[in-house]
Amino acid sequence: MVRIKELDDEGGNHGSGGSIKLNWNPGTNGKSKALAMLSTLLLPVLLLGVQFASAVSPSNTKTSLTLLYQNNLNASDDVNHISFILLDSFSQKDASAACLAIGETLLSKSVIQAHKTDFLQSLSYEAYSGRASPLQFYLIKEGVTAIAESLGTLSFPLLSFSNPQLPVLCTQSSNESQPGTAIVTSKNSILVASGGNTYLGYRNLKSFRFLGIPYAETPVRFEYSRPFQGTGKTIDATKYGPQCAQKGSGDEDCLFVNIQTPYIPKAGSTKKNLRPVMFWSE
Repeated sequence: MVRIKELDDEGGNHGSGGSIKLNWNPGTNGKSKALAMLSTLLLPVLLLGVQFASAVSPSNTKTSLTLLYQNNLNASDDVNHISFILLDSFSQKDASAACLAIGETLLSKSVIQAHKTDFLQSLSYEAYSGRASPLQFYLIKEGVTAIAESLGTLSFPLLSFSNPQLPVLCTQSSNESQPGTAIVTSKNSILVASGGNTYLGYRNLKSFRFLGIPYAETPVRFEYSRPFQGTGKTIDATKYGPQCAQKGSGDEDCLFVNIQTPYIPKAGSTKKNLRPVMFWSE
């Protein structure tokens, strides 16, 4: 009898309950046959682990995420602008992996130069609001870029010290700009833990989006609603909840909130750098 333990997506064990039992008589060439059978059986399991690992959505466990977009409120002009993602400080050798962890790559010098005004205005505001230094360096593909907020300049200096810890600028490749055109993919989705639950959201050109989040238990007719009590759940926040019942359409179970934000703090961090909130109800 051969016992093979199933591998999880990190190469570990699911536990003794996840083993596979095979009745097999090795015969004269037992060792070589055993190796061949083990290889045949383990390969699909290993490949399955790779698929699970690649399907895991990015999260905020290792860094905050700030989506920067110079929004001039002219939707017809969206095609002429890009957004990008600002991460916390990483070493130069780890910066590329930090971007890859959210499904993106390091920004290039050519992209920044092609949209210089967008980058200069967005990053200058980071300094103006106190979230960056007046002269701030950022890691990019070719090295660093520097923003001098008071001078309104953007440059690409050579650093005199190696492997600095600096904020990282990543691409943002989800370019749908309107609620009706936003598409959820494995690349632009994100998992955020909050209040005892995990929320699956996504991003578009302008913000991170979490839709259809329940803020009350399922209503009981003619009774006051009760705050949502669920914990330990993974909540799909990628689509709107139903509208409230009106004139034969909608649903009585309609107590949901939609959140759009440019900033997701690092998991477990303090409430520093949180943004003002506009609450709108209809």
